[in-house]
Amino acid sequence: MDISNYQVDHLLLLVGGNPLPNAVAGQLLTAPTATIWLLHSDGADGEPSTKKTAENLEQFLRQKNETWTIHLEPIPSSDNIRIENCLKKIICQIKGRIGLHYTGGTKSMSVHVYRALEKAFANTQLRPMFSYLDPRQLALRIDGYGTESSKSFFLIKDEKLRRKLQVTPDALAGLHDYQRVTQNTNWAKPEETPGLLELCQEISHLNSTSGGNEAWKKWVYREQHKVLPTPSQNPGLEGVTAALNQLCGVDSATADMVAAKLLPSKANARLTNCQDWFRSQWLEEYALWSVRQTGNPFIHLSEKGLNYKGKNSGDDFQ
Repeated sequence: MDISNYQVDHLLLLVGGNPLPNAVAGQLLTAPTATIWLLHSDGADGEPSTKKTAENLEQFLRQKNETWTIHLEPIPSSDNIRIENCLKKIICQIKGRIGLHYTGGTKSMSVHVYRALEKAFANTQLRPMFSYLDPRQLALRIDGYGTESSKSFFLIKDEKLRRKLQVTPDALAGLHDYQRVTQNTNWAKPEETPGLLELCQEISHLNSTSGGNEAWKKWVYREQHKVLPTPSQNPGLEGVTAALNQLCGVDSATADMVAAKLLPSKANARLTNCQDWFRSQWLEEYALWSVRQTGNPFIHLSEKGLNYKGKNSGDDFQ
């Protein structure tokens, strides 16, 4: 079953707060020179306007195919008469096969646009194509007609579709109105620091047992990293002590030696500067290494430390 058989000349996308379903549908259901209509709520019914989301979606889709024509069209969120009137103005401009993807938008938008399209083309040979994304099956479903059953395209299982839908973290963030920001980090990298991965592995092994987890938390959160763990003061952390010695290449590492290894580009680093590493960074390094070891063909990018900030807000996340 070839999805190109369901591609249309005009695709209507109902834009809600989440642009990702429309980004998926826009790439899969449009002919190479198609027109995409982004129907976003106008904010007139007490609902927030989704125009900004539509603008981000437009930018994303234009990067995917410069030959697509993309229109942003405001429509009401819930008023059925006004929704139908807006749709009539769009339909009169359309020639060719038309499709509606109704995963996004409000329920009222979905129902009334769907119904208006059925009505407008009821007495023609050109039947609209209706589709939505099934989140439980991770599938794109094409609605059947009459006694015809719906068709399903499983987006993760199908390698061709999965590759077509690959998206970078920056592009995904841009869809949600975030942009990458640079955050300098001085942390050592396991691939450049012998013994660092082994230290992460030892901490992970330690925390896999209840006794080890308690011993680790006692040192990490109560002693504030002023001194390294010792067998007499921190029973249960002997493996960590050995890994720290291995990291520093000595029989008995000092706090300053460990700090210099974890923060190689920071002058006069102290163990107290490394609290974040012992509380969370080690786990990020270990998790990243573990992901890379799986060889999972579904994972084409594995990075850490990607920082984003809202373009029009103070929100940020990693």
